[in-house]
Amino acid sequence: MGSEHRTVLLAAFILLAVSNVLASELPSRVAAATRLPSVQADVYFTGQVEAGPLGFERSNAGELWFLETPEIGTGFLTRLLPDVPGDSSFQVDPAQVNVAPDTYSATPPSVTRVTPRRSTQASVTFPVTGDSGGAFVRYQLPTADAWACDLEAHDFLFFTERNPSKIGRFDPSSSLADEWDVPTRDGFPVGLLAFGDTVYFVEAWSCLLGRLVTTAGQFTEWTIPNATPDWTGYPGLDRDNTGHLWLTNSRNGNMLVEVEIGAGDTAAFNEWTVPGSPFSGPMDVMADDGRLWYTIEAQDENGDTSKVGVLDPVRQEYREWRLPDEGAAPYYLELGADGAVWIGENGGAAVTRLSPSENEFTTYPVNISQGYIYDYTLDGKGNLWVACYDDHALVKLSGVATGVSERPGLRPASDRLAVWPNPFSSRVHCPPRLECSVFDRGGRLVAEVRNGVWDGSGLDGRQVGAGVYIITAGAGEPVAVVKLR
Repeated sequence: MGSEHRTVLLAAFILLAVSNVLASELPSRVAAATRLPSVQADVYFTGQVEAGPLGFERSNAGELWFLETPEIGTGFLTRLLPDVPGDSSFQVDPAQVNVAPDTYSATPPSVTRVTPRRSTQASVTFPVTGDSGGAFVRYQLPTADAWACDLEAHDFLFFTERNPSKIGRFDPSSSLADEWDVPTRDGFPVGLLAFGDTVYFVEAWSCLLGRLVTTAGQFTEWTIPNATPDWTGYPGLDRDNTGHLWLTNSRNGNMLVEVEIGAGDTAAFNEWTVPGSPFSGPMDVMADDGRLWYTIEAQDENGDTSKVGVLDPVRQEYREWRLPDEGAAPYYLELGADGAVWIGENGGAAVTRLSPSENEFTTYPVNISQGYIYDYTLDGKGNLWVACYDDHALVKLSGVATGVSERPGLRPASDRLAVWPNPFSSRVHCPPRLECSVFDRGGRLVAEVRNGVWDGSGLDGRQVGAGVYIITAGAGEPVAVVKLR
């Protein structure tokens, strides 16, 4: 291990020791925290001194991907090989504390209707080669100085490029990348949400909600009411189980914004005002069974900081919990399969787990040296992976989670199995959490769906003929009828 790595780890041990000493001096609410058994932390240094890791995601195939984007020069879309041993390791001492939530009534939202504008853009395709080294396989992004900043990983990997205002897509199976120019110049696309052949994004500088249908190269854009141009923010964006989009407006109005797209693509923007100061707006948002989770990192009118909250639109009620770490500055969210809410702390150098039913926070400090936590993901095997941006490192916390839930917006309705596209010619997608089988119209088993994708091949590996097929998730479960062209 190099001397610079030893220096970084020494700093980590010192910071952890100091935090233990200072715990007895903190207010009683934090001093009462319960210390838990230590957790193994493995460190993977990326070696990219000009570009820290960001946009950490797990694909449908279970692969871990992230972006590495320098201020100047070409960036990389990088796959982590988690079974390769890390560069070093240390112990993390988590702590638990109970915090009762505050409850607020929500007023009905104000509604603004916006008509769309449409345009068509052809994509440009690039072959991309991978360069393997240690625990990483790197694919160089097509456009220089693009600052790719947001990543969505399913079967394809979608990413936004801020500076030239592009939407990119990478296919790991073919090593081909496609790019589409966003119609609004210098729109600054961030806040990415992708499913099937449809991609939604927020243009932070031009204050637009955008949609790209990749099969047609068709863009649709809507003006976001009451939004303020922003070069720095990363608006949260998600879709609930009714198909409505939700985004955050943190810079103006302190709002969660519900977007319902209706006939003719006219969009109704429903603005829900979050409790607190208009300067402490929600940063990220994730939908969960009709509720909306959000984070607040700035100070509110009562001097409180660092909150995670949930909006129940049906009951018109907010609940908010103050994070135990003062100055935590929470940002990104993940929803665990066990109902837990995971929060990344930009200011607290930690990742925190909230159990809403127990009102219980568990905090995992991941100090290395700089302490800036940009992004993280759960790998489905009980491990939490944290991207330490300024340290150019990834940290694996073993056995602390039970996986990450499927996004509610992608769950099938109770009476059918959601598949896309339909009809299809090359492959059809269904929720990867379901073990699906394919039958012909005579009821004969044709294929088993692997990782949520059927490529049209039969059990013998040969391509089946065009026609109508039935996909089922098991006896008594919903089914889907699909057409192979």
